[in-house]
Amino acid sequence: RGIGGEEEEKVVLDPADMDDPCMVEGIDCYIDAARGVEDVPTDMVCNVLIRLPFKKIKKFMRPTQNALGYDWSFYKLRNFMNQSDAQAYMDKKPVPYVRRGGKLYIVDHHHTLVALEMSKWDVHVTLQCVEDQPKEERSKESFWGYLEGRGWAFIRDEDYNRLDYSQLPKGFAIRDYRNDIYRSMGGFARLYKVLKRGKPLNERLFFEFRWGYFFWLHRDNDEESLWPSRRMHKGWYRMLQLLSDIDNKEYMLEHVEETATIEDMLFLSQQLIEPAYRMACFYLRHLLYAYDELEGEDRVVPGLARIFGSEHTALYGKVLPEDKMKMEVRKQMGMVEPKEEKEKKKEKENKTSKDKDAKKEKKESKKDKKSKKSADAEMNGADEVEDEDELGDGSKGILFSFEELEGEEFAKEPEKGEEKGEA
Repeated sequence: RGIGGEEEEKVVLDPADMDDPCMVEGIDCYIDAARGVEDVPTDMVCNVLIRLPFKKIKKFMRPTQNALGYDWSFYKLRNFMNQSDAQAYMDKKPVPYVRRGGKLYIVDHHHTLVALEMSKWDVHVTLQCVEDQPKEERSKESFWGYLEGRGWAFIRDEDYNRLDYSQLPKGFAIRDYRNDIYRSMGGFARLYKVLKRGKPLNERLFFEFRWGYFFWLHRDNDEESLWPSRRMHKGWYRMLQLLSDIDNKEYMLEHVEETATIEDMLFLSQQLIEPAYRMACFYLRHLLYAYDELEGEDRVVPGLARIFGSEHTALYGKVLPEDKMKMEVRKQMGMVEPKEEKEKKKEKENKTSKDKDAKKEKKESKKDKKSKKSADAEMNGADEVEDEDELGDGSKGILFSFEELEGEEFAKEPEKGEEKGEA
């Protein structure tokens, strides 16, 4: 089967022709059937790699989520300052997809692809197939139920109610997605070393969305909230309102992604948005520390498995200690030198130290030579030896040996009774 071709026809399946118990029950049944599946069935394993220009391949690519964090996509623009940087970054980001018919359903890197779309660079994109789902074997509803049950799709409104898959975007224009500020918060919590995610694909997919859902649950400081203090919640919520206001006025009303340059958008992110998230994470970490102290059943997050199609009822990832965040914040604010600068500084210090040692060695060598010369002079009756401060007044003096003075005529006081000149 090739990629592309005509638009898919609706597949109408007769329940009598299929051994499909979910046909009548609907998508919830498909989700439950797929929930907890850890491995791709052998006959569906797909290791195909595709590498094509983005403008050519994107018409066959289909998103599997209807929301993303605008702020996180704008943050990612720093990787797309020019064509060369954009290509180098995308080479490190193979995009996983599930194939169905002539379409490639993207299951990760939506924020990266949206940032690439905003940058307008046409670079080669590498896509990696993780599963092949022949469309004749599943109805559309079964297919989307399977993706959601595997935790490979997110189709929810701002209150986490399920939407129909027909409401998914068809491409990667940022305005086709709902802005999820809690998802951005999850990304910045990772950036500022408050959270750390695992490496397996099932732990990476929708990691920030899961934690974003947890933040959304704790948006109010009610009786069931884990916020350790009212002050921390109030500070975080104030930052949340500020960021929401920036997003609504700068992005949605001004069409900034259509009218501004990458430099302008990045300036807005660096100077305004990122400091606000940094401050938000300062308060947020106290909520995460409180969650991290829970054990067993207390760690269960209500609705998590239902919304994200997983048997895991607790959150993935690791809450990092306070010193990790402090160090990262210092680094982001330029208070910690980058590795290259540190190495240069160390190299310079080593060179200075070597120069000092060389000077010290030279000085000691010179001193040894002087001592040797003085010793030789005393033994051999040298005519004169230079020495500093020998006169005791800081000036240089010339010493004469007593032997040299014998026979010399010099003035001396005449003895009593002697006449001058008889000396």
